[in-house]
Amino acid sequence: MKKNKFVLVAIFVAFILLLSGCGNTKKLSCTLTQNNNTMVMNYVFDGNSLKEATAKYSFDISSYNQTQKEALKKSLNLCDSFKNSATFGANTLSSCNQEITDNYIVANASLDVQKITEKSNNNLSIDDAKKDFEKIGMICEIK
Repeated sequence: MKKNKFVLVAIFVAFILLLSGCGNTKKLSCTLTQNNNTMVMNYVFDGNSLKEATAKYSFDISSYNQTQKEALKKSLNLCDSFKNSATFGANTLSSCNQEITDNYIVANASLDVQKITEKSNNNLSIDDAKKDFEKIGMICEIK
């Protein structure tokens, strides 16, 4: 009898959580590749509320000779590219770190969810974000 009550309580709690929107997390992932650059934007929504926004910007330097690679490693700052981009991260960059390997320069960024939401007049949905990214040629999927 106790086991049946526990199962009923567990089902009731799961039902309440489902109704309140818990577990309604969706991830929008969009990719744009041009020349030697790859940009990946990830937005995580809980219901219609943006909870997390990250970006990864990779620059493939494997096709350059050693002198060109060294020059790029010294001069290319992908975090600055994020900061100055009208599309990606303009005034929304929270943090960014850049890693340099033999063949890639990679920047990983966190974006300010509140500023992104404010830019959309506090009305950003996953479908609207997907449409905006697709307008600039990104390939997107919702998971």
